[in-house]
Amino acid sequence: MGSSRCLRAGLSVALCLVVCLLLPEKTLGLTSRNMPPLAKSSAHDLPLARQAMHFFDSSPDPFHAVQTSVDMLEQAGFQELLEREPYADKLVPGGKYYFTKNKSTLVAFAVGSLYKPGNGGFK
Repeated sequence: MGSSRCLRAGLSVALCLVVCLLLPEKTLGLTSRNMPPLAKSSAHDLPLARQAMHFFDSSPDPFHAVQTSVDMLEQAGFQELLEREPYADKLVPGGKYYFTKNKSTLVAFAVGSLYKPGNGGFK
């Protein structure tokens, strides 16, 4: 699958990059004849590539991408904050948080260990 066919098929640019990296022989139009061949992928690259492919498969649109990301954040210990509610008193040093807007936008952040309530710009 060439890069232009990949884009015409409606796949994301990121997925095209993964395909091009994993299957360089299928994307001949992307390399110059003067460039050295791509390095072979090593075994330690495969788990990351599989995670990326799982994310792409689970995220056909922005809403699914946000939900897939939320699932990953929650597995990593992030806590949800509701955007419409004040949350300054809910933040603790070293805490990890996220909130969504319209289920199509995601904001995630971690609070530094030196955070003191009242010293920040949180509502």
